[in-house]
Amino acid sequence: MTAATPAISVITATLNSATLLPRLIASLEAQTDRDFEWVVADGDSSDATVAIARSASLPRVVVDARPDFSIYDALNRGIRLATGDYYLVLGSDDELFPDAIASFRRALREAPQPGPDILAASVMVNGTVVRPNNAPPWRRSGNGWIGNHAVGTAFRRDLHDRFGYYSNRFVVAADMFFVRSVMAAPGATLVAADFVAGRFAVGGISSVDRMATLSDVFRVQLRFEKHKWFQFLLYISRVAREL
Repeated sequence: MTAATPAISVITATLNSATLLPRLIASLEAQTDRDFEWVVADGDSSDATVAIARSASLPRVVVDARPDFSIYDALNRGIRLATGDYYLVLGSDDELFPDAIASFRRALREAPQPGPDILAASVMVNGTVVRPNNAPPWRRSGNGWIGNHAVGTAFRRDLHDRFGYYSNRFVVAADMFFVRSVMAAPGATLVAADFVAGRFAVGGISSVDRMATLSDVFRVQLRFEKHKWFQFLLYISRVAREL
């Protein structure tokens, strides 16, 4: 990896996202630094998703369409297709602010070399800026270190050589399991960057199916937290609030 010019891939998993993609594409086309690739892992959409993605006016667009069994399966495929030193995940309804790629590249260039494992920026969620390192992991799992998995976090792509790809054991929280796996490793490095990368759209399964999310995150926490009884109490209290 060339420290002065870290290459970035933006990875999006899609499925019948034709009505959502134009806003995302517009935010990618508006980047002040266009030195990145966009990798779209499509789950064999029946609408115009693939055609819209391929029409994006970007230096490098890679679209791979085939059936998959989950968003994480699609993201894993996208990671294998990507060529960047780092990658960002963007949902089809998310958007990057115009200076996001430039800010990520600058922060990676200025970070202690050979570069962090994870670079976490802030993310706008429901009108509120969510910053990295804003809560202890025992309370927020992987989000104790990052602002949000999508939009605001750049991961070293070669981390998957060491920690595997997103696990199919977690339908909703495979990203949290991956972040916790990385941060539990000796010598893991994370840099919290002082910029807001973009806007995360609330509407995916993690936001809509709260019970599934709480259950999956609880399972992740049981793998990493020492005081499992305390995690059980937290889980019960969170479920009770949803009833």
